[in-house]
Amino acid sequence: MAVYAVEITNRGVYQYNLGRRISRDVVLAARKMGRVGVAFGRYSDSPERNGIPMKWFAVIAENNDELEEQMAKYYPEVVDAAIVLDDTLLKGVESWSWDGLHPVNERVKEKGVMIVVSDQSHDELLKDVHTKDLPYKLITIPGEASFSGMWIIRDDKSEARIMGALAAALPDMISPDAVQQIFKDKADQDAAARAAKQMVTRVVEPGEGNPAEPYRYELPVWQDLTEYGIAVVGMGKGGGYHGGKEGYEPTRSTTFRKHLSRTFRPMTNFDACTQTRDCWLNCPDEAYNVTPDGFFETDYGACSGCGKCAEVCPEKIIVMVPESEFEDEASVYEMWKKDKAAYKKFFDEKSAKGWFAGQLVGPHGYVRKGQYEEEIKKKGIK
Repeated sequence: MAVYAVEITNRGVYQYNLGRRISRDVVLAARKMGRVGVAFGRYSDSPERNGIPMKWFAVIAENNDELEEQMAKYYPEVVDAAIVLDDTLLKGVESWSWDGLHPVNERVKEKGVMIVVSDQSHDELLKDVHTKDLPYKLITIPGEASFSGMWIIRDDKSEARIMGALAAALPDMISPDAVQQIFKDKADQDAAARAAKQMVTRVVEPGEGNPAEPYRYELPVWQDLTEYGIAVVGMGKGGGYHGGKEGYEPTRSTTFRKHLSRTFRPMTNFDACTQTRDCWLNCPDEAYNVTPDGFFETDYGACSGCGKCAEVCPEKIIVMVPESEFEDEASVYEMWKKDKAAYKKFFDEKSAKGWFAGQLVGPHGYVRKGQYEEEIKKKGIK
C-alpha cells in the first residue's frame, strides 16, 4: 500500500493562502500521476489571529479505498514530508488541543524530509529544531519567510519553489514532471526547476538538535470535574512587579502563551527611554510589566510580536528584531539592569537586523510589490 502524507506548518492569516495552495498542489501533482488525494487544514488557537501557527495536510494514495482508510484519522500520525514556511516556527508550535509545545518535526517518519525556507545555515536552524530519535533529512530553500499568501504580493515564487524542492526530494511521491504540469506560468515552472538545484540537504542524525523537553500542560480528565464542570478560572487582579510592593505586573495565564505567534520581538533602548508609557498603554496583549523604577519590561511569554509598541513609541527607541535571533525569552530589562554597557552592545547588534517604526519592512512581511525580490537580492539569493 503506497500512501503518502505531507504536513505544512504556516502562520495563520499571513501565510494562510500559501499553505492552502501548497497542500492543493501536492494533490494536483499526485493526480497527474494517476493517484488520488485530499488536502485539508487543521487549526491552532485560531488561524484568524495574526501569526498564530496552523497546519495544512495533503494525503495521497493509489486508490480511493486506501485514501478513505487514511482519512478516517483526524490527521496523519506520520508524514513523509514536513514543510515549514517560516523558520521562526522551528521552535515548535502549540497544537489545537492546547496541550503544550509540539516540535515541527514531530510527525516526520524515519528518512523523511523537512523543508524550510530560510537564509540560515542548517547548524543555526538545528539550535531551534527539537531532537528526534530517528534520522531524517533537513532541506533548506534559500530565502526569507514568505508572506506571498496575502493580498497581491505573490511575486516571490515560494509556492513553485517549495513544490520543486519537494519533488526533487521525494520523486516517488510526486515527480518533477508532475510539478511542471500543474504550473501553467513559465516563471513558476522555471522557479520550481531552479529550487531543485538551489536546495541544500543535510541528514539529521538521531539526537541532533535542540535537546530541551517541549513543555506540556496537565489537561483535566473526567475525574477532575468540579461542581461547575470543566471551567476556565478567571484571572485575578494584577500586583507588584514580580510579587513586590512596587511597580505593576498583570496576572497572566500559565497555560496560554502568545509567543509562538511572533516572527519579530520588541527590544527597548532603555538608556534613551523617557518613560512615556505609550508601549504599556497600547499593548493589546498586556505584555508589559511596570518596573519599580518606572521602566517597562516585556514579558516575552505574553508578547505576540504585533509591533504596536514600536509603532506608538514617540521616542522611536523600540526595535522589532527577528525571532530567529533569540534562543530564549530572557528579560532584556534584567540584562540592562545588570550590565548597561553589555546590553548596549547587545542592543546595537540585534537592532541592526531589525526594523524601527517608519521603515518599510514590518513585523509580518513586506508592504509593497517587488520588495521581497529586492531584499533577497541584497543577500545574494537568486
